[in-house]
Amino acid sequence: MYKPPSTSESVLQNEVGHIVDLKEKLDCKKVIVAGDFNVDAAKGNIVSAFQQLGYQQLIRQSTTKNGTIIDHVYTDSDVSKCGVAVTYFSYHNLSFAVFDI
Repeated sequence: MYKPPSTSESVLQNEVGHIVDLKEKLDCKKVIVAGDFNVDAAKGNIVSAFQQLGYQQLIRQSTTKNGTIIDHVYTDSDVSKCGVAVTYFSYHNLSFAVFDI
């Protein structure tokens, strides 16, 4: 997903429940919500909004050249590995998560 910088974090927080509700509507066993949230996970409140619904934010290290964690990966499932890989062609680094299926 992508949240434009001009959209407030409070608007995004209000939408978190709707995003997570898709799990029930689609009858999914595992859900991954990932994207450029344009909110630093180390400073914003969006992480706690997902945590209250049983989701964890997997990315703990900087995802941008500016040292922020604005690219998030949330899930309600166990992962075998996750992290950030440096890219030299973009402002954003690559965020990844590996799941056992």
